[in-house]
Amino acid sequence: MIFDSEEMKKLRKKYLHDRDYRVPEIVYLDRSKEYCEERKFLEDIFLSIPEDKRNQVLGRFLSIKDSQHLGAWFELMVNGWLNEFTSVMPEPSIEGNDPDFLIDLEDQKIVIECRVHAINPKTRLYNQWETEIMMELREVKLSFGVIIEVCELNSLPNIRELVKIVEKWLTKKPEKMLIFEDVMGNVIEFNAIKMESLSNVEISISSGFSLISSDPIKSPLKEKAKQHKSVRKSGYPYVIAIYLEDGKLDANDVKEALFGKPQYLINFDSKEIVGVKSDLKGVFYYANSIVNKSVSGILIFKSKIDSKTKRRNLFGWYFENPYAKVAIDQNYFPTESSYIVKEKTEESYQMTWKKNER
Repeated sequence: MIFDSEEMKKLRKKYLHDRDYRVPEIVYLDRSKEYCEERKFLEDIFLSIPEDKRNQVLGRFLSIKDSQHLGAWFELMVNGWLNEFTSVMPEPSIEGNDPDFLIDLEDQKIVIECRVHAINPKTRLYNQWETEIMMELREVKLSFGVIIEVCELNSLPNIRELVKIVEKWLTKKPEKMLIFEDVMGNVIEFNAIKMESLSNVEISISSGFSLISSDPIKSPLKEKAKQHKSVRKSGYPYVIAIYLEDGKLDANDVKEALFGKPQYLINFDSKEIVGVKSDLKGVFYYANSIVNKSVSGILIFKSKIDSKTKRRNLFGWYFENPYAKVAIDQNYFPTESSYIVKEKTEESYQMTWKKNER
């Protein structure tokens, strides 16, 4: 249905001669041997969707825009993940809305709405340039390990010229650092180590220090927190499932996006931290007021490839909303761990991590 569709055949033909690192995510998923079982898994989940909903999902899934494809992929993966422990109704009609899923856990119907926090297009392009540099240099048949420090990368360098320069450097003066600069302002440093066990150049690449911010995660969370108003007002437990594509992000970044950044209270006489409070700039706050109480909780997902099953598996965490109007049992979801309310009074609450038994 998906991978034998006419649209997929056209994409396969269009990118037939392109290398893996130059093709859209959907094309790589279609051709990669490491995802062979994932393709079968996705086909099975796709067939479980009502027929009148399939074309819309298929159109997004086969998009060459990676963010569109990833959104549809994540919905199918969450569908499969939920099916492992409960019955799933995709895109149910509730109060004039069509949220992504309705599940039934211990006689409690819960609405799940999915959202991907994708790598931004600029970073995605930058990553593609780095990958192309790395893969092309690995074709050089010399016995060296090469450490690359990317100082500036404003565009893709002339790869043919870069490979020639590196090859000449490794042949003549590998003991000295090579600094590559071009008219586009790209600056890349190379250091080499002779490694007789290698038949081709092996590459280790570094892009230097990059600051990770939780702020961009707030936007997709706020968007989903405001969606399906009539569903949320009707009293259904409402859970947002968010996928973090960027490998540098994790549950702690989502925690900061939800609850705000920590501010430490310090006793300057003893130089000890005597307390921690939030800056109240998270998704659950607005102008020092509590908002988004109709959100019961947040499921945070990442994925990892399983070489044995030949597919990516979702793993994640559950965050309870301490202000939720409709609370649910965090034990419902088989996540790695949960961030839950430990103690609560009318004035304050205390939360803690709890590792889930699976």
